[in-house]
Amino acid sequence: VSQAGGAAIVALAFGPALGGALTRLGPAAPFHFASVLSLLLASVLALRSKAGSASTVAKPRDAKPEPALQLARSLAVPLLLVAAQRFAIGGLVAALAVHLRAKHGFSDALIGVCFSIFCRWVVLGIWWSGKTSSIERSATRIVPGALLFAAAFASLGFASPHALMTALALAGLGASLVYAPCLALVSERAPEGSRATAMATFHAAGGAGMLLGPLGALLVDHLLR
Repeated sequence: VSQAGGAAIVALAFGPALGGALTRLGPAAPFHFASVLSLLLASVLALRSKAGSASTVAKPRDAKPEPALQLARSLAVPLLLVAAQRFAIGGLVAALAVHLRAKHGFSDALIGVCFSIFCRWVVLGIWWSGKTSSIERSATRIVPGALLFAAAFASLGFASPHALMTALALAGLGASLVYAPCLALVSERAPEGSRATAMATFHAAGGAGMLLGPLGALLVDHLLR
């Protein structure tokens, strides 16, 4: 699970910069590239899954899975933390590109680099957090990480172009200090037989926050007009 999650975040880290570079070939180039790449990866995965399905033996389930709602209640704190953070990041995705064009005159390629800087520091922070401490110790970094994320996030509206890159890096680092311990806590505290449900609920909470973030940004923009 950790390797799959790490691979997804690495893809997010390099995707914005690559997409920004591809726009030089035309506004539709990133979409064409992404669709072809997705088709190729899906085809390879389908072939590998079909080849390995014959040798796969289902493992018996000894533990009874815990109901999803009861599980979500027992893990409410890390779920709410990751949902709130992804809400903020969703708003960032919706508003930062507009802000960078309007205030600093950034090109699409440079905006992609900005998002890539944020995501790369998320990746580095998660890797460092997983390598350097136990779950109990990494959990003590959640509050400092949240404060760092909030301070760096708040500075994006008035930072100069050079300071903006630093603020994005610090926001990414702060985000990782919240995300990594929350992910570890959910995995550790999930009852036997319910770990898959717990991880799915964790990512669903993050996905819900990411979805509501742009909607919140649109609502704020509408109310301020």
